[in-house]
Amino acid sequence: MRTTAAHLLLVALLVPIAAASACVNAVDDGGDAFDAVDGAPDSDDTGDAETDADVDGEDVDAITDEDALGDADAEPSDDDADDGDVEDGPIVEDDEPGADTLQPEAVASTCHTYMTRHMQASMQHTDSVAALHTAIDKAFTNPDGIHPDTISWTEIETQAQIDRIKNHPGYATFWPYHQNNPVVNPRNAVPISWKKSEYTFISGSSHKASDGLAHVSPNRYVTRVRLLHKASGTYVTRVAHHAVSEADHPRDHAAYRLHAHAQDMKKFNEVMLGAGAPVIGSGDFNTVHLPAKMKADNDGTQKYAFDIPASGGSHGNHVLDWVVRRKSDGNRYHLDAVHFINLSPSDHKGVRARYTYRPAPCH
Repeated sequence: MRTTAAHLLLVALLVPIAAASACVNAVDDGGDAFDAVDGAPDSDDTGDAETDADVDGEDVDAITDEDALGDADAEPSDDDADDGDVEDGPIVEDDEPGADTLQPEAVASTCHTYMTRHMQASMQHTDSVAALHTAIDKAFTNPDGIHPDTISWTEIETQAQIDRIKNHPGYATFWPYHQNNPVVNPRNAVPISWKKSEYTFISGSSHKASDGLAHVSPNRYVTRVRLLHKASGTYVTRVAHHAVSEADHPRDHAAYRLHAHAQDMKKFNEVMLGAGAPVIGSGDFNTVHLPAKMKADNDGTQKYAFDIPASGGSHGNHVLDWVVRRKSDGNRYHLDAVHFINLSPSDHKGVRARYTYRPAPCH
């Protein structure tokens, strides 16, 4: 991480700090009546009716044969750290799981709560261009008219998807490959978007999770971005990941899938725990057993809360897409509501979670 004290001071001077003498109450999410949860789901909005689907037949992810074999010639080495300028700040590419140098609430000194919505949006890259555009547009503007503040994307593996996301008005997106280069690449399969009116981009990183296998799976990565909430002056982190498919019931290449999926879980865990600011992570984890796997990766201690509706599924009747909070962040993020969101023709539903964020001065 190349963020310096001078850079933070500049951010502090440019970003207006909203002063308030008392905490501001969160705004209700369009009349949705959902209970808050912490570590266990107890609310549901399944939306349209769905028939059960075979979780084992989820997908075979292959961008290109070259990518599936491992790092292609155009792929930067795991040790590369390519910095470049984008609209809102520097970029960092790395594969180190260490903590961010940014500290939470480094700027804010007053109590300023705010409401924020995070969306997990899983696409089906083999759909037609028209279908891809429709699903992506639904992620930006949900069928109920709500626009998420941050979006973690998975399976963005075609140029048509990339162009649709990067050209959407009102949002910026971090593309992890080589100085924010929006081209088809395994790193760019899991980008993260945010509302430009709400957040300023500070930095982003890409962390390799597992090697690909030809005709089975590409390399897998975890993406992490650091954002500054403009109104409150607080730093937050978002994480995105797409794990190897068929981990629960492999139909083929079982040894590879199980080993790669275990590596994916380990890296996601490392990147989440290494975030230096309060973090929300999400992804298509291709398992219904994510809580048990995360607990096992932390020697029997559950370090996360899992924010999903109490019933229904994100892929047929199965929950493969999860929104995850780190318990060590305490009550920074208070979950107010969580919904499954219809993103058809994508084969997955989205998961949208609404939080009230409470900076340290509010405690």
